[in-house]
Amino acid sequence: MLGGREFSRADGSSAPPVAIINESLARERFGATNPIGKRIRLGGRPAPLTIVGIAHDVMSEGPRKSAGPAVYLSFFQQKSPQLNGGATIGLLTERASVSEDAIRATIRNHAPIAAVNVRSFKAIVDATLLNERLLAVLATFFGVLALSLAAVGLYGLLAFSVSARTTEIGVRGALGASRGSVLWLVMSDALRLVAAGVLLGVPVVWASMRFISGMLFGLSPMDPAVIALSIGLIVFAAVIAAYLPARRAVRINPITALKYD
Repeated sequence: MLGGREFSRADGSSAPPVAIINESLARERFGATNPIGKRIRLGGRPAPLTIVGIAHDVMSEGPRKSAGPAVYLSFFQQKSPQLNGGATIGLLTERASVSEDAIRATIRNHAPIAAVNVRSFKAIVDATLLNERLLAVLATFFGVLALSLAAVGLYGLLAFSVSARTTEIGVRGALGASRGSVLWLVMSDALRLVAAGVLLGVPVVWASMRFISGMLFGLSPMDPAVIALSIGLIVFAAVIAAYLPARRAVRINPITALKYD
């Protein structure tokens, strides 16, 4: 509750009709004015309802749809206050876990023939996020696949480059180039390719930000931590992919390499 009061047993069928509105409706209908004590009319109801409270907005239709204006009515002021077809009851407990059997026993003390289905709030939220979780798993799979293909392609490119530069590497070795300098010669090629890819990829991500944002919930498409982690993974994959060709280049015997000429 943001203001006013909740419903009570006094809000029965003989009492003046009352309502609790959410903050979206309060903002839309009354602006900065305090709506407590004011009246609103709902279609199909002859008598106006007195607003007795303001409640927080609730995502009742899933996390992707923002809350709209809502009105809550007292159960005991309905024309037929009975549980036709069942009801959903929310329990706020002081302990982290409460026995489902205890909940069922308490409800059956008041409604002996009621069929009671107990679900945790976490299970309900998980069910509403099923599509988002599936999308995240698929995106992760294709992301790992793309990263693997990029690493394999980079390995093949660098292996071909080392093979094509065998004579050059042999000449460098014959002239006294250290293994470290030869290793850096190959690794620097990989890092230059990665740097070029990052410089081209970040603007593309920025340009497609509005399309990506529709697939995300609770995250920004330009989250610096996510982008930094992605770049770090790409650099790591590139280093691993470049290591084998670089190690092969270091092991080239200068005399053997010069025989290629």
